[in-house]
Formats: sequence, C-alpha cells, structure tokens
Amino acid sequence: MKKIKDGPKGSVLFICTANQCRSPMAEALFKAYLRHLGKNLEDWQIQSAGLWADKYSPATLNTQTTLHARDLDISSHLSQPITEKLLSSSNLILCMTKDHKHHLRQDFPEYARRIFLLSEMTAKVEDISDPIGLTQQDYERTADIIDSYLSQGMQKIINLAKSNH
Repeated sequence: MKKIKDGPKGSVLFICTANQCRSPMAEALFKAYLRHLGKNLEDWQIQSAGLWADKYSPATLNTQTTLHARDLDISSHLSQPITEKLLSSSNLILCMTKDHKHHLRQDFPEYARRIFLLSEMTAKVEDISDPIGLTQQDYERTADIIDSYLSQGMQKIINLAKSNH
C-alpha cells in the first residue's frame, strides 16, 4: 500500500510590497532559524509574496548581497503576487507594515485571523520600512530588524504556523 504524504507541519507566508526585499529576507532568515533549531524544512511550507508584486522578478541585488553576507543564497528567488491559493494554504501570514495587513484583511476577510505584522510576534506593532532604492547599509539594517523580530518571536511564530486557526 502506498503511503500518503502528510501535508506540511507548519506554514508561513511573508508579505511585503514587491516581494523583492523584505519578505524574501524574512523567508530566508526564517528558514535559517528552522535549520538551526534542527527542524526538517520538508515539514514546512515557507513562502513570500508581495501585495503589488510582478511575477518572476529577482530579489534586488542589495537584498541578495545582504543575505549572502549571512551565508544565505536567494539568487533563485522570483517574486510572486498574493493569491487566494497562497493565503488559503498558509496557517500564518506575516506582513511587514500595517498597510499590508490592513489591505490583506480588507481584501481577504476570511483569512483575517491568520494575518499579523511580523513585529506583533514580539508584542510590538511596528512597520518594517522598505529599503528599496536606499543604501546597502539600509538593507543591512532592515535585515537586522527582521532577524530580531524572528529570533524574539520564533516560538510564537512556530506555534501559530502549526495551528490551523
């Protein structure tokens, strides 16, 4: 008898504007944290998307450089826009700004209970600014902020990502 493969044990979708800077950073950093914790990435569905993303654009060069300095390679990343399918298959949807969260909850109210700011995983309510068009140092600061929210909120993220609330 053929074994039926179980679905992912956890699912997280990171959201920003164009899916070329912040959300790909968050996706890559979160995967790195899971690996560091000894989690099997095959048990997880971790993706990123943009509210106003074009399809198939790479992460910006500054984003790639920032993550490369952290030994993370996202050179194969291609942007994708938000879809109902992405939202429905994600237990946890983490946005970079209050505006992203507001638009998603307004346009997809059936998923509102799954949609949070990344900063809310640490009991804060703060936007993560878009570094697009800014300096490499701005990208590094953005990655540091995302990294900090992920590390501080890791247990809450894992718990919410595993629950089908």
